[in-house]
Amino acid sequence: MPGLCRRGVDTLAVKYPYQQYLRDERGKYIKVYARTEAELAEKVKARQAEIDRLIMLQKNPTVRVEALVWMKMQPAGLSASRLEDFDLALRRHILPHIGDLHIMDVTASHIAALMQAEAHMSRSMQQKIVYVLKGIFALAVSEGLVSTNPCETLKAGGKTVEQKDSLTPEQREKLIDAVRGTRAYTFVMVGLYAGLRTEEALGLKWDAVTLDGETPCINVRRKLLWEKGKKEPVVYDDLKTTAARRIVTIPDALVEALRAEKDTGASDFVIHDTKGQPCTQAAFRAIWSLVERRQLDEYRPKKRRSKAREVDADGNKANRRGFHTGCPHTLDFAVTPHTLRRSYATELILGGADIATAQYLLGHKKGETTLNWYVKIMQGRPADTIKKVRAAFPSSGGN
Repeated sequence: MPGLCRRGVDTLAVKYPYQQYLRDERGKYIKVYARTEAELAEKVKARQAEIDRLIMLQKNPTVRVEALVWMKMQPAGLSASRLEDFDLALRRHILPHIGDLHIMDVTASHIAALMQAEAHMSRSMQQKIVYVLKGIFALAVSEGLVSTNPCETLKAGGKTVEQKDSLTPEQREKLIDAVRGTRAYTFVMVGLYAGLRTEEALGLKWDAVTLDGETPCINVRRKLLWEKGKKEPVVYDDLKTTAARRIVTIPDALVEALRAEKDTGASDFVIHDTKGQPCTQAAFRAIWSLVERRQLDEYRPKKRRSKAREVDADGNKANRRGFHTGCPHTLDFAVTPHTLRRSYATELILGGADIATAQYLLGHKKGETTLNWYVKIMQGRPADTIKKVRAAFPSSGGN
C-alpha cells in the first residue's frame, strides 16, 4: 500500500505526525497529514471546504455537469448523427448561456433569455435545443434535484429555412452529363432515380440490387454511418425507421447505370472508395467534390468557393498555380446530395404517384411528411395543377 514500508509502518505518519480523519463526498474516510498542529488545522479546513463544495455540487450540479450525465444516458441505438446534433446544441447554443448555473438556480427567465439569444437560428436547430433542454431538466426532476421543469412548456421558434428547389428535368440531364464517367455518376443516378438517403445509398450492396427480370429493384435494408471516434465507417442492418426498409423499383436509366458499374466488379458496395471499400467521410467528400467542381462558383457552398482565378474560353478555372483543371464549370444551379432525393420525390408526384405510393418509395414513416412534400412541390406550379383541376372538373360542353 502507498505510504507503508515493508514492515507495515505508515511512513507518512512518521514524516507527518499530526493526522485527522474526514468523511469525503463519497462517504469514505480519508486521512489528512501534517507536520504541525497549525498546518493540520489549515489542511483540514481546506479539505473540508472542498468536500462541502463537492457534496453541494452533487445535490445541486451545474447545468454542464447534468448535461454530461444526460448525454451518457442516451440509448445505445441512437445514431451518431443524432448524438452529434445533441452535442452541437449543447456546446454552441446551451452551455455558453447557462452551463455554469446550478441546476436549482435556473428559472424560466434564464431559459427565455437563452431562446431569445438563439432566435436567429433555424427552426430545426431550435427544435434540437428545446429537445436537449427538456431532456436535461426532466432528468433533474427524476433525480429529485428540482421539483419542476422550467422547460416543460417550451416550444421552438426560429427562422423557417427556405425550401430548396428540386432540379428541373433540364438541370437533371445537365447534372448527369456533367458527372458521367466520374466516380460521382453512380451516386447521382441512385439519388435521382431511386431517391435513397445518402446513408442508404452508401450502405447499398449488390446483394440488395436486382437488375434482371420484369421488376428491377433495390432492396433498401442497410445504412452506412460515420460514427464519432471510429476511423472506419459502420454499416448497419437497422435503418432510420421501420418504414425506411422498402423495395424500390427502378427505371431503365438506373438499371443501365448500375449494370455498367456492377460489370467493373470493383466492390461488394455499389458506391465505394477508390480501393473498393465502403466510403469514409473523406471518401464521400471526394466523390461529391466532383459535382461541386463542375458548378459555377456562385452556386457552390460558400466554404467551397474558390478565389477569383483566370478562366479560359471553355469556362475552365485555373488552379492556384495557374494551370487549368480541364473540368468545365457547366452547372449553373445549386445542388446537394439531398437535392437528388427531393428531385426524385418531385418526379414521382408530378408523374401521378399517389401519396401512399410516394410515402412507401421514399421511406417516410408518417404520411404527413410526404403530404408536406407534396404541398411544397405543387406550390407555384400552375402548369401542373391546372391539369389536375381540369381532370377534376371536366368540361360538360354546356355554358
